[in-house]
This record gives sequence, structure tokens and C-alpha cells, in this order.
Amino acid sequence: MMFIDYFQEHLGPFSSIFSGLENMNSAVHNALLETSKNYPDSSFFGKFTRRFLMQEVTNQLGSLQYHVDTALEKIEEDEQSKRNGNPYVEQKSSGTKTKITKKKIQNYQQQMSNEGNSVCRLSSQVDRLAELVNKLESKVKFNVVEEEIDPKNDKTVLIVRRKFVVNTESQEEYKKSLRTYINATGLAQGCVELSIRVFSHSDVFVLYEIWSSKGDLNRYYTSQESRSFLRSNVDHLQQPEEYSQMPIPAVWLGQNESNEELL
Repeated sequence: MMFIDYFQEHLGPFSSIFSGLENMNSAVHNALLETSKNYPDSSFFGKFTRRFLMQEVTNQLGSLQYHVDTALEKIEEDEQSKRNGNPYVEQKSSGTKTKITKKKIQNYQQQMSNEGNSVCRLSSQVDRLAELVNKLESKVKFNVVEEEIDPKNDKTVLIVRRKFVVNTESQEEYKKSLRTYINATGLAQGCVELSIRVFSHSDVFVLYEIWSSKGDLNRYYTSQESRSFLRSNVDHLQQPEEYSQMPIPAVWLGQNESNEELL
């Protein structure tokens, strides 16, 4: 315990270094843990950014280690010279230190070479990335609509998305039930639009409903037609339906109504 207390009293400027190292160890651990979890599912740009940052961390740590090694080596040389009474460079009794020095220099030169190659590779990747972004920007056109909204007149409609995964052997029966539901819902008060998407070579149906208000939607869902459809879902679906809803400004909705048969 006294040994630890002694060094704690003499840390001086190294106190902040050890504190920083402790924080850095924790930060590196967290960063690598997050990388191991998220990297496989990241986008192309996300993976590129993560590799770039990790390589930069490696370069910074290597550069920091070189400066510490150089300073420590200089201190050891001075101490050795004082003990022997002769300049360290004139000693012939031991070649170990010289070999270590050369090895460190070679390691640093190799590191600098690797950094140079890494920078070249990263520069090449950045150039390719910039070229790709420019191509994407030239192809994608955004129509920006600026609206000044009066809160008193800000009306919204409700878009409902319902996804059904139907038992393969029940598809024809389910289509009849869905057709009946659509015909009844299209006549319901507050129903603005209906659309059904049927995915080829699959058992998936996605129904979109647009309602003028949440109140109209909730009232219709308590109707006999809606309840009959829900009972049909229990009999014919592989799993519970996926349901979501989102309000959008009413002015975004086209006024043309379609009377086409959906199924």
C-alpha cells in the first residue's frame, strides 16, 4: 500500500496522463464494442467512415508512442553516460542499446511508410466516395415545397397501413373477405381513399386506408363490417397483422378519387 501511495504523491504531470489513459481505454472499449455490433449492418458510407476513424486512431497512437519512446531513450542514454563518466556514444562495452535504438528507428520508419501508404489509400477512397456522391446528387432531384401554415386551418388526414401475411391455402377465401371489406369501407363516412398491394409469389397483402379524421376511423372500426373482417383475419392469417398510422397535411392529398376495383 505504501508503494502505491508513494507513486501517487509523485505523479506530477503524469497524473492527468494516467487519468486520460483510463478514460481512453474505456472509450476504445466502447467504440470497438459498438463497432462489432453495428458494423455488419451499416451502410456503405457508415462502414467507410468507421474504417477511416479506426485507422486514424491507430496512426495517432503510434505517433504518440514514438514520442514517448524517444524521450525515454534520451533519458536512459544520459543516465548511462553519467554512470560511466563517458559519452554514451563512445561506449563499446555494450551494443544492446544501439541495437534497440536502430530497431526503434526502423519501426518508426516502417510506421511512417505505412501511414503514407494508408493516407494514399484513404485519399483514393475519399476521391471515389466524392465522385459517387456527386453522381448521386446529380441524379436525385428534390421538389421542396414551402408552406405558410395557419394553425387554425391546419387540417390533417390519417394514413393507415395494414400488412397481412395470409396462409397459402386460404388465399382465395381471404381475397373474398378483403374484397367485401374494401367495398364496405369505401362507402364509409370519412374514408377518403383505399389501396391494396399484392406481392407476387408471396402471401403478403398490404392495405392502405386514408381517413379524414381519427374519429371517423375509430367509429368505423367498431362497425359490423370491420369486426367481420377481423374475425376473418384470425382464421386466415399466419401471424397478427402489422398496423401503423401517420397523420399528414390534408393539402398534400390529391382530390381525385378512384373508383377502380382494387382486387
